[in-house]
Amino acid sequence: MDDAVKRHEDVIEKLRGVELSTKINEYIKAKIGAHRHSDIFMVKSELNRLSKISKRPFRIDQYFNGQITNYSELAASGLTHHVDPVTERKLRDEISRFQGNYTVGAAEAMEQFVKINKERILHEHHNQNAEITVLDISETIYRKEERMHFAVRCEIYLLDKRHYRKNAPIDRLLNYATKFKGLTQNISLNGLRLRAQQPCDKGALLLVKFSGIEQEFKMDSPYVLFECVFSERASRNQKYKEFPHSLSMRKVHRPSNKEFDLYSARLIHANKLRLSVDIDNVVRAVDNNITEQFITNREQGLTLLGGKESLVALGNSIGKEIFDLFSIEQGSVLPSLLRKDKANKLEIGKPFFWCVIKQKDGRFFSTFLREGKLSAFFSAYCLLRNDAHFFQVTKTKAVKERAFVSHSLPTTSEMSEKATRDRRMTDYYSPNTRKFVNDLEHIYHIVPVDKNVLTSISPITDRKDFTPGAVSKFATFHLDTLKADALEFLMARGKDSRKEDRYTLKTLVEMDVNGSTIQASSIDISESGLAISLPNNEMSLPRDKKLSVRFPEIAPIGTVSPTSNYRVIRQHKGKLFLHSYIEDKKPAYKFWSKYFDRNFKNLVPTEELPFLGKDFLGLERALRNVKNSSDIYIKGLIQPSNKGFSVSTVNFPRAAAHHFPLGRDLIRLNMPSVTFKKIFGSYNPQTGMSQMLRRVNKKNPYEHHILLVGINEGRSAFSVDHSMLYMPGEINLSKIGVIEKQMTRRGLTPLWFSMTVTRKSPVFDKYFREELDYIEKNSSHRAELLNKRIKQTTGVFSISPINEYIEHVKSLGII
Repeated sequence: MDDAVKRHEDVIEKLRGVELSTKINEYIKAKIGAHRHSDIFMVKSELNRLSKISKRPFRIDQYFNGQITNYSELAASGLTHHVDPVTERKLRDEISRFQGNYTVGAAEAMEQFVKINKERILHEHHNQNAEITVLDISETIYRKEERMHFAVRCEIYLLDKRHYRKNAPIDRLLNYATKFKGLTQNISLNGLRLRAQQPCDKGALLLVKFSGIEQEFKMDSPYVLFECVFSERASRNQKYKEFPHSLSMRKVHRPSNKEFDLYSARLIHANKLRLSVDIDNVVRAVDNNITEQFITNREQGLTLLGGKESLVALGNSIGKEIFDLFSIEQGSVLPSLLRKDKANKLEIGKPFFWCVIKQKDGRFFSTFLREGKLSAFFSAYCLLRNDAHFFQVTKTKAVKERAFVSHSLPTTSEMSEKATRDRRMTDYYSPNTRKFVNDLEHIYHIVPVDKNVLTSISPITDRKDFTPGAVSKFATFHLDTLKADALEFLMARGKDSRKEDRYTLKTLVEMDVNGSTIQASSIDISESGLAISLPNNEMSLPRDKKLSVRFPEIAPIGTVSPTSNYRVIRQHKGKLFLHSYIEDKKPAYKFWSKYFDRNFKNLVPTEELPFLGKDFLGLERALRNVKNSSDIYIKGLIQPSNKGFSVSTVNFPRAAAHHFPLGRDLIRLNMPSVTFKKIFGSYNPQTGMSQMLRRVNKKNPYEHHILLVGINEGRSAFSVDHSMLYMPGEINLSKIGVIEKQMTRRGLTPLWFSMTVTRKSPVFDKYFREELDYIEKNSSHRAELLNKRIKQTTGVFSISPINEYIEHVKSLGII
């Protein structure tokens, strides 16, 4: 490149694509200097060269040695160009800049663009085939019976309930019915799923007439009565475009159709080898449960569930740290602090920021960031203190519809009988548990907020502004009376949570340890676990040590003996906790499952909670169901992708639409989502997320960033325009203001979130093992995909809205 051209690159760049004219010549002379004739000549020559038509088309595949093959063709200036989504936008801009021509300047600009954005282009190429599945882990999955594929056309009559009578003649019911067509998908002994021309409300009564059945099977009446239990928009399959809605129904036996009952029973039992099992619901439920476990094990936050008489806290190990923060010798001050700060008056579903200071002397100061300069002044003061903590508190109603859901396999499947004993804990909810959960009215979701995120948004007030006189005003935020409540903490899926039913069993136990036999007494036992009281408190056994355990006072059942191998889990205060060796040919549960079934009525459960009392079997599972159904936060899973990590699954609960204005009813669950792919799959968020996950370690278990989502709002939903991820130090309040002004000019609405990323927990629940075996038996490739998801899941993310905090800080203008 000529020296003159190098010296005046800025002038050439500004005039690229502009036709030379007298006005342009005057501009060049003004910029370069009228006396520098040689420089002016070289600049004009360069501009003329850049404006020459190029005869060589742009080919994206030539730059990547065959890595990009699925390019598209773009016709321009008589040439056919090969482009991808990234280079297509750039090429159109360059052609537009040169008055619709593909010139030498456009070709050189494209070549330079590819060199600079090579990594981004490859990312977009790999991202085209990537999918982000959206689901709701609180979704109720109906799978009580095994389903068989069954496809026949049918006529559906929607009955008017005002004229429905249990023993009314069918002809009379049809007089007040609305008729439409459908196509059945699967059938069970008491259920039916079909595609229909129109949706139905839950609880609607429908008469279904199956085409062609009367020719194969004699029936007095061709009509069968069903009740709609679930209705959703079906997938847009052109093959079934006539039937856009999917209905799930259960059989109503008044009036009954005994001939059809006999027909369906014979169809299912006699044709299991010919008709394939429909396991969509089982796969969907297992997929949700897998995601729920990964999220529950690593999510930040504490859930406080309360009612007129019920009060309990639920969380994982991180939630336990929050619980301990508010614990004193007499109990927990968390309920007292929330009452002091009038948490009961919080708007349902709206996140509020809560500032808490716990001093060394045990005194608490706290307030919600509401209107008023004093609370804002206090929040700024908290940013300067090391003993201050920030939380986002959201009050929601306790959604109890799914509290006591069954997690067992379909009852009519071959494996369900085998799985019943292994899964009694998750399927059984004791009377005390049901009474406790039914009393719940509201939930407080208490999520910690990273101080660096808030400091980045809030201009820190100088420490000298907080004089003793100013600080004395914070006395109103002090908890005057330390009235502690007897608050119980339940560990969600933790070591303290019973994974199996445990029963009191005091009997003689003999163990072989280091070549000698030790006699001890059992405390309680489950199918796979055993608690023992050691005769010698000074005895110490290493973790994972293998022991052979015998029960001399318990007789074998048939050919199965209680003798089995166990391994040491932990030892505490003279108690030894053991777990069965699953790898053994005869693991412990093979005997104890039979023992429990035979003696179930005489067994005494050992589930006892310090504040609640006895007989609360299934409480942790029920509370987790309620919490998931009431959650408002978007969370998901991360897995490896091309040279980094990407979001694979997003949990989008129904209540999250309150702060994320996406048409929830328009989303098809357990299907790929274009919207969330635009948010998390674009280049900037995905590369930023990869960097976040790489920085996660034992000393820094959670990494926090700020996520911006720009949306085009519509009447019932929105479309995502773009998204960006910022480190806390990269953005401040003034920059936020500039970004929001730019987006407003483009007609976009900014949504700000605090994004948290962490590694997955290595723990995986054994309860899904028999379900995966059941899926593998009927569809090996779908079981393989689920196992692949379990192995490939690397991290967990969550996002919480911070728009309210930003608006509050901007409106006050003092911090």
